[in-house]
Amino acid sequence: MMKTVKLCLLAVLALGTVPAFAQENTTRERLSEIEEMAVSEKEGCTPREIPLFTLEGASEWGIGIHSLKSEMLPSDGKDWHFYLMLLDARIQPASWISLHVGAGLSWDYYRSRKSVFYLDEGKNVQVRDMTDAENEFGRKFSLLRETSVILPATLQFHAGDFSIRFGAEAIYGLGAMTRYKFKKPGEQKDRTRGGRVYPWNYDFQAAVSYNQIGVFVKYLPADRQLFREPGPQIDTRWTVGLCFGF
Repeated sequence: MMKTVKLCLLAVLALGTVPAFAQENTTRERLSEIEEMAVSEKEGCTPREIPLFTLEGASEWGIGIHSLKSEMLPSDGKDWHFYLMLLDARIQPASWISLHVGAGLSWDYYRSRKSVFYLDEGKNVQVRDMTDAENEFGRKFSLLRETSVILPATLQFHAGDFSIRFGAEAIYGLGAMTRYKFKKPGEQKDRTRGGRVYPWNYDFQAAVSYNQIGVFVKYLPADRQLFREPGPQIDTRWTVGLCFGF
């Protein structure tokens, strides 16, 4: 009788242990499968490859307005700045930072309703007051345009589609053009080209952009020469505008 009871107890214990043991094995196998899946996904998911060096063509253009401080360069507050980046060399060691060196063209427009820009015999840019006779004749305003090559070097920081950059820009002046516009319709515009400009200049710049659309600011330091003596000079020049990437 005692033997029968012992056998029954052993059978019950065995029946209770087997499911628990089987359940433990099933849990372990499931955890192992989850770990293997995680490892596989981690190995299969490679980070975005960012080339260390990139060379691009036309990459950005911008339009802005000048704020001048100058006694020799009269202005009516409508002085514009345009630029087009034609070449951009980028070194990007990490996804959040990059160094840019490029080349492009810029056009600076200075406009005055009270003075006249002109070129003397030596092709130097000169400024004189507008005469009463010219006002009666119908001269509306005088325009001076400078064309330059720009060579910027900037450090740019990235956070997703947001970016901010700081740097400096070398400016090589190619030449200047003057133009007179008249009030009377049908009057021919008077243009002179080939004005001599000061060859080298520089400015400092910064920009903030999101998804290739941003705001830039440039600062030309004090006492920088734009045009050869005795042409008009400026004390300081701030430029603020919008920039757009391609």
